Amino acid sequence: MDDFGTVMSWLIIVIILGCIYAIPSYVSRGRIRFWQVFWINILLGWSLIWWVVALVLALDKSNVNAEPEIVEADMKKLKKAIIWIVIIVAVFWSLGYFFW
Repeated sequence: MDDFGTVMSWLIIVIILGCIYAIPSYVSRGRIRFWQVFWINILLGWSLIWWVVALVLALDKSNVNAEPEIVEADMKKLKKAIIWIVIIVAVFWSLGYFFW
């Protein structure tokens, strides 16, 4: 693979991993414990255990500060984003851009 393909592969990988890393903060925006989840995610999220803790805090029902319709709409957006990430990875994988 040429240098451009390698750079693009790594760029796409970094963007996808960054999006996945930020999921707890995205889910908790507009909620009571947003700053707790945000700082746990930023400072300790690199370890899988603390990332899961941040995600659990973000999804906790007592953390809801918005109307249920808004929370449901956010979860639909999150599901749609995850589906698009999977589709993009599958397309690039099938085109041969990922060689790990």
